This record gives sequence, C-alpha cells and structure tokens, in this order.
Amino acid sequence: MTKSGGPQKLAWKTVGLINTEISAQPAGLWTLVSNYVEGSHWLKIIAAPKKSWSYADAATARCGPDGNPQALLSPDICLCKHAPVGSLIAKIGGSSAGADDGDIFAVGASCVLRVPDAGGALYLTINDERAGMENNAGSVEILSIQVAAAAAGVGWARWMANARRHAANVMPAAAGGVKAAAVCRFMRVRPASFGKSPADVECIGRGWSLGC
Repeated sequence: MTKSGGPQKLAWKTVGLINTEISAQPAGLWTLVSNYVEGSHWLKIIAAPKKSWSYADAATARCGPDGNPQALLSPDICLCKHAPVGSLIAKIGGSSAGADDGDIFAVGASCVLRVPDAGGALYLTINDERAGMENNAGSVEILSIQVAAAAAGVGWARWMANARRHAANVMPAAAGGVKAAAVCRFMRVRPASFGKSPADVECIGRGWSLGC
C-alpha cells in the first residue's frame, strides 16, 4: 500500500471572492468571502503578510495577519482561543454575526487544511474578543483562496463501513454471542494514531479491536 498524496500534489482552483479586504472592524463579527466551500476539499488561504491592522487603540496592538503572541489580551476570551490575538482567523458555516456557529480555525498569513465534511460559507475576521472590535482599525488583504478535491480513493467513512461488513462476514461471533467487531492493525503507525488514512491500515482476522 502507498500513502495518499498530500495537498501539495493536488490540482488547486482559485475561489472567486466576495471580499478581499478583511476589516478589523466588521459590520458583524465576520466578513463573508465565499458563499460556499465544498466539504472534504483542501483549502488554501494566502494573506498579504505586510498588511497590518490593530485590535486595540494602543500602538502595540498593531500587527499583521499572524497576530501578536505577546498581546496583553488573552486569546482565551477571543473568537479563536487557539490563535494569537490579532491574527487572521476563519470560519466555515454559520453567519456573519455568529460567534461560534461554525468551524473556526487560525489562518495567519497562510494556511492549508481540510474543509469539514459539511462544507459551508467561508468567513474571515480578526481574532479579538467579540465585544471589543469597536476600537479596531485597519484591514488585511487576501491574496488568494484556492480549493482542491481530495485525492481519489475510498473515503475513510466508506472504508470503515466496508471493514465492518467484511469482519461481520468472515469472523466468528465473539464469546457470549456478541457479534465480532471489525479488527484492524496500523501498518506503519501506532494504534494510538487511529484516524490516519485508510492507506495506512489493513484489516486482519485478529488483533487490535476498533470497538465498532
């Protein structure tokens, strides 16, 4: 078996953008940049690294899309607690006014990630506390947003369903009449890394139970 190709080997397509300037003081909490990004696709966002905005009145609050890791404001009270204060962040799904009604993630000057299965509208904004944007200033420019279909092959959910079906057909019932669970072994990774590509897994007659 071979590992599935990474995003660098995929065919990227540019997304038409509704807005390319992301204000630090949006009308709501988020700026809509695309009405829909297809689920399970790769998403690549590139921002202008030298453009700056500010998340407060103080001169020290000015930063680029990667934010300010030394900010006095804690990220824990911002829209995305896993990103520096002042950084560019994104949300897939939900509305321009919702604080946590979609999948939120850090972008910074650039990011590449898998879109959640459901897909949805794409929003961008500054990572700040939801009630603290009135004193923000400036904007960050988006240079490009691209998407690419995932590598061809059997999806993880479909692969797991096939594995369970195969196990039920070929494995005897467990003691006490309980139907045997699908059992798998990771070929090149530790069992604790469950969730890897199906290409890294093979189904066997005994071993580590998935508990399915």
